[in-house]
Amino acid sequence: MSATHIGRTKKAGSTLILASLTIALATVFVFASTPTRAASQYSVSISDNTATLFSPQGITVNVGDTVTWTCQDGSHTVTSTPNDTQSFSSPTLTEGGTFSVAFTSAGNQTYYSTNPSDQGEVGWVFVQQPSPEFPSFMLYITVAAAVIVGLLLERRLRA
Repeated sequence: MSATHIGRTKKAGSTLILASLTIALATVFVFASTPTRAASQYSVSISDNTATLFSPQGITVNVGDTVTWTCQDGSHTVTSTPNDTQSFSSPTLTEGGTFSVAFTSAGNQTYYSTNPSDQGEVGWVFVQQPSPEFPSFMLYITVAAAVIVGLLLERRLRA
């Protein structure tokens, strides 16, 4: 092997390592700068005049979201069942009264009213981890960085 060939091989190896590090850093930058999702608000109505006491009876939210129950008539409570992911219990709500819970961990929550006339009426909150929001412009920046590094690598290998 000639000294020139060995020099080019070392140069190509160094360039490949530099290119790999650049792409890795660009990827880390993209994921580190991904904005967090704003928490959402959800509403559940409590009424004796609907098919089910809680409407909607089941709701899917993300960790960090808040559910507010609003009593439309009568007197009711909102109480989580034992052994759920997050425990909560409202005071007795009368017409216009509200109760809110911000959900802090994923899992299925079952709740009910402790009012004896509401026996058997339950609702569910399905709490899931939010999917990350990936801004499209960051994807373009990462791809552009990878293309530039690839072109520089190709240029160095030809030199």
